[in-house]
Amino acid sequence: YVAGGDMTIGRFLLSELSPKSVGDTWISGIIYEFGSKNYRTSLLVGRSRVGFPQWKNNFNNTEDSALYRSILTTGKIGTVGYGVALRNIADKGESVHMYETHIDTPIARNLNLGWNHFYSSAENTKTGQSGEMYKLNYKKCDHAVKGSFDIYATYFHMPKSVVFDGESPSLADKNTFRVGTDYTFAKNIWLQAYYGWNRNIATDVPGQEMRFKLNFVL
Repeated sequence: YVAGGDMTIGRFLLSELSPKSVGDTWISGIIYEFGSKNYRTSLLVGRSRVGFPQWKNNFNNTEDSALYRSILTTGKIGTVGYGVALRNIADKGESVHMYETHIDTPIARNLNLGWNHFYSSAENTKTGQSGEMYKLNYKKCDHAVKGSFDIYATYFHMPKSVVFDGESPSLADKNTFRVGTDYTFAKNIWLQAYYGWNRNIATDVPGQEMRFKLNFVL
């Protein structure tokens, strides 16, 4: 507890920190959080496990380590949740700003609808600099509660300029529809599984994807 807020040093999963982020990139650094129960702001400075912009790099280059800085604000107005994020990623002499807004609202019992808008200052890659994500979610998987699960359907429109996460190869420059689930076997041990259909924005070439990932947080 520092100056009215909470400071944490460690390794953080980006999708757990930002407003419903699409990816699974890990950031090693420092987070400072402050606010109330219905309104939180966090400042993060750290290094990502991969470089940016990813579409210019080798995806398997584990030695790369981009500087990552962000300010995230999340809150709730009635039953409607919202989030705003401003990120800066600096790597290999380049500095890119990325902006994200998020809104989610319950539409029935245990059923939630979310929307994200993304914008990047990265150079125009001929497929645009803004993207969107729509997600319909049944229940919510709590990684700290055994037996917790969710089932979801998600649509992504993701030009490569707006993608910064470990899933870049499968989302970048594509329109993608996924159905999936998350299930917690024990505290901080959960399965992520999905199947998806996609179409390349630039070439209109179709494709499919599948993922089963067992996650551990110690």
